[in-house]
Amino acid sequence: MNADGKTDGSVVPSTQVNNAGTEPAAESVEERDSAKRNAAPSDLDRPPKRNKRRSLGLAGVRMTAKAQPELKFTSLLHHVNEALLYEAFFELKKTAAVGIDEVTWHDYEQGLEDHIPDLHGRIHRGAYRAKPSKRIYIAKADGRLRPIGIASLEDKLVPKGGRVGVTVHL
Repeated sequence: MNADGKTDGSVVPSTQVNNAGTEPAAESVEERDSAKRNAAPSDLDRPPKRNKRRSLGLAGVRMTAKAQPELKFTSLLHHVNEALLYEAFFELKKTAAVGIDEVTWHDYEQGLEDHIPDLHGRIHRGAYRAKPSKRIYIAKADGRLRPIGIASLEDKLVPKGGRVGVTVHL
């Protein structure tokens, strides 16, 4: 290749083959024509280009869910943020029964500025674990007892935070 980036013409070999005598050579030297065009630089050693479009976040999830109802989403956790958890907290029923941790809505509200960021961090680190449900029994009309499980406040908050974020608003 020349310095200006253009290819040379046909290449004629300047060296002779080994063992060339009176008999036909064991190997031959071939001429080759120049390439039709310059070889493009390889992109294999570079990372793929990033998509220039910005993510639409939950709005994009809602639009996709509405446009393609048969589509199944595999991971939406990255869309759950502190703002959604705050919103979900205020949508919880304030007088709901307390779970096994005995924390009421009003108790949790007292340190809400600390609780929500802590909960958000545990969710995204994978450290959040649901607590066991509190089991109570309610008497039925026929005299039998019906078991009821009552979730703790955070166990009500986490799934509600996800639903608040991805519910399709029609």
